[in-house]
Amino acid sequence: MTNREKRWLKYALIVAAVVLLYIGLVYAYFQYETFKPNQPDPTVTQVVWYVFLNPTGLGNVGNLMSLPTTLVGKTIAFVFTLTSLGFLGVFIGKIGDMFTEYREYRRLGHAGTNFENHIVILGWDKFARMVTDQLVLSGQQVAIVTDEKDDIDVIYEEFGHKSVFVLYSLLNDYGNLDKVNIRDAFRVLINEPSDAETLVELINIKALEESSANSEEGDGNGSSPKGIDCVVTFRDEELKNTYLEAGAYAAISLHESASNLIASNIFEPQSAELLGDLIASVENGEEHELQQYRVTSGDAVHARTFGEVFDEIYENYDSMPVGVSKPGDHGRKIHKLPDDSLKLEAGDYLLIVVSGSEVARMERALDVEQGLHPENSGRVE
Repeated sequence: MTNREKRWLKYALIVAAVVLLYIGLVYAYFQYETFKPNQPDPTVTQVVWYVFLNPTGLGNVGNLMSLPTTLVGKTIAFVFTLTSLGFLGVFIGKIGDMFTEYREYRRLGHAGTNFENHIVILGWDKFARMVTDQLVLSGQQVAIVTDEKDDIDVIYEEFGHKSVFVLYSLLNDYGNLDKVNIRDAFRVLINEPSDAETLVELINIKALEESSANSEEGDGNGSSPKGIDCVVTFRDEELKNTYLEAGAYAAISLHESASNLIASNIFEPQSAELLGDLIASVENGEEHELQQYRVTSGDAVHARTFGEVFDEIYENYDSMPVGVSKPGDHGRKIHKLPDDSLKLEAGDYLLIVVSGSEVARMERALDVEQGLHPENSGRVE
């Protein structure tokens, strides 16, 4: 039982004890006091009615109206007079505190989320903010774990509640990761400030995945548990293979990516500017973006050649296919501007520079879906 559940149980027991005490006092009052001639003793139901409605005036009906005449009755009435208003104030205040606590509990993300096939980001900083911005623009839901309480309102103010969920927790509190529905996440980005912390986080999450798999196998339900695909960023180039061997889905060097863009900006600034625009999500119809689309057996591009698809998309949708990703023996292989005769098969990905104004119409007409999909993604080497 959690501390919060223990507090709620404590409140419930206190309220129940006080209510029972009041009912007992009122019942004793009616047993010792004398009322109108031939008046029968009140039942427990009448006593409960009197306790809860008499303070409002609604209980002052019928033969229950009376002033105390015995010492016991006067003593009980005196206790009621001293405590009833105070107890009512404390009770209302405690109820208010419980609602305030629950609102804060939800604000901190401890009630959990029902996001599925979403992206989980562990750790919040400027880099995570930029990644989240691109993911939200692409229509992805993002669950963020941060150990800074001040980040919560800032994140929701910028991205809203529909696409983003925030959990306030220590990043190494793995028991809390179920609250971001990590086992049903599409990808997990580990965004720790140091390479050592990133490696520890990766190892522990893979251990969490293994324990979950063992638990499901022990249940004998016959289902295949979904893995937790982790993407890590690192600074030390020598650690890339270490991350991959530890189970990372992909390991991305921040220094290598940054150095390539910086070199391009120095020597080929216009190319670098175009590249930056293409890898960013489109924000209006005048922009273009490089996207990937899954090929399935039921869509309009399946079993056609790259040349045929190129002509249709280029002529009708102000967009241009530039490559095809196909499954291979060691991950996936990208065919850049392949031969026109290359046939598109189920499980391939078509890479297209799409126009923001035409992307929705193209997706509907060709029945293709943007993004990476777990059933045929393969590990990125």
